Amino acid sequence: MFNRFRRKNSNLMVKKPSEEVLKAHNDAEIIIKENNIDRFLLSMFMDEKGINKFNTTPELVNEFLTSDWFLNIDLKCLLQIDNESKRIRTNAYLTEKELIFKEKADIIINLTNIIDCRLDEKKVDIICDDVSYKVMFVNKNLAKLFFDYLSKNSKE
Repeated sequence: MFNRFRRKNSNLMVKKPSEEVLKAHNDAEIIIKENNIDRFLLSMFMDEKGINKFNTTPELVNEFLTSDWFLNIDLKCLLQIDNESKRIRTNAYLTEKELIFKEKADIIINLTNIIDCRLDEKKVDIICDDVSYKVMFVNKNLAKLFFDYLSKNSKE
């Protein structure tokens, strides 16, 4: 029985990546370091694509840098409405024209209704006509990405 178990597990050995894969990964690492790319955000991008982070290529890194990859995906956050003490664990979902907080009853904010937006480390304050929102993220670069997109697209 022990020998049979040993034989089964011998198939679980990790294959060594090919030379092309290693070269692509190393080239991607150079771009990542040159552009000071946040690994948390890059990991989110790769997860969204369904690609193992060890299969990073220069093409994927360039796509990460040049696209709005964070649109139409759930961004985990805490939401506080109008300075209430209660914070809601939710997902922020950005589209080209709206910001949606996924709740039992979704909160939908048209980007043109945003009057002001402020960034403070991992927090983004969003001010609309009649209500304000404080959105808190686990990563300050994710908060900055979120803030930059809102700031750019709420003015249009």
